[in-house]
Amino acid sequence: MSRLPARERPVKDPLSPTTQAILQLIQGLLPALSAVVVGGWVAFTFLQQQKEAQASLLRQSEKENLTRLTEARKPFIEKQFSIYFEIVEVAGKFVHLKPQSKEWMALVKQYDDLTFGAGWLVSDKETEIAMSTFGGAVKSYKPQEGSYFSFLEIVGPYSKLVTSLRSAIRRSWIEPDKLLTDARPPASESAPP
Repeated sequence: MSRLPARERPVKDPLSPTTQAILQLIQGLLPALSAVVVGGWVAFTFLQQQKEAQASLLRQSEKENLTRLTEARKPFIEKQFSIYFEIVEVAGKFVHLKPQSKEWMALVKQYDDLTFGAGWLVSDKETEIAMSTFGGAVKSYKPQEGSYFSFLEIVGPYSKLVTSLRSAIRRSWIEPDKLLTDARPPASESAPP
């Protein structure tokens, strides 16, 4: 055995110099790339939250507008309801009266006063037609002795009148949100050119 020190064998690096250079580059850029990715995610999340908050504010604003519109229309709607109720009450009395009697003729005048006065002021086209049709049926009604079917000449228009008034009330009270959508221009008109 020799007394010379044993030579250490040079440790051969398992990675080539090119691979080592690439790894060092990645190691240097990794913190910066991480910061860019995290920053992008934060910006994306922030923008999404802002968009959702804006949509929520818009929905809340529309609800408040609908409430204000309903409150503003409330006196008119209440008056409309009372006039419609009075018209139906007067029209319903024709059932109990003898046709062409003094009471009948007074009721025809009262009905005309209601429908051609306040009734026309608060009604829509459908209701105006139903009120006219019933008024015309009452004025032209000539009962036939012993015939129940001649009375149907009044009952049919009365039923249409009541249905029309009920629909008008429903449109006023239950569907006021259509007023908001009807007031807005179509999407094609509201978009800038």
